[in-house]
Amino acid sequence: MIATRYSTTDGRGRAVAVSVEPRCVTVEIDGELAEIARVSGDAERPGVPIGTRESAELSLIADGRPCPLTLGRGRLSRRSYRARFELDGHTYTFVPVSEVENALRRGRTTLARFLVADDGRVETFEVDRETANSLETAAGVALATAFGCGARHGLEALIDVVTGGVA
Repeated sequence: MIATRYSTTDGRGRAVAVSVEPRCVTVEIDGELAEIARVSGDAERPGVPIGTRESAELSLIADGRPCPLTLGRGRLSRRSYRARFELDGHTYTFVPVSEVENALRRGRTTLARFLVADDGRVETFEVDRETANSLETAAGVALATAFGCGARHGLEALIDVVTGGVA
């Protein structure tokens, strides 16, 4: 990841401050802070901005509290690119919902959607029926920055693997 800092707003107009370092992403919204850091491992996995999908090599901290983070392997199916974490007694899933977007869910409720623009900045779209609080949105932006957004449909990915990307 290239070191950068930027400010934007989320779908509710809240200020979002993002700091990206080679092994760490920090996001602040309304004083709520979420951070994903690479705490071990040197091998870089291509296509993963933070360089790994190994849960043991990463930490997620939300407002100073460690949040258990579990990552899918990131293979052929969209669901394999999911990330799960626990915070305040809730389980959250950050999962691709299209080739370019991910959703943040608390249980079965979709809180927000995210995509990474061409310039690497994360854009957030709130869902009407229930919106994410500042800390939930900060965690979603941190996950989107660390892992990217979206995944191809499994069948399309399989065809690419079999044909060597020539279809």
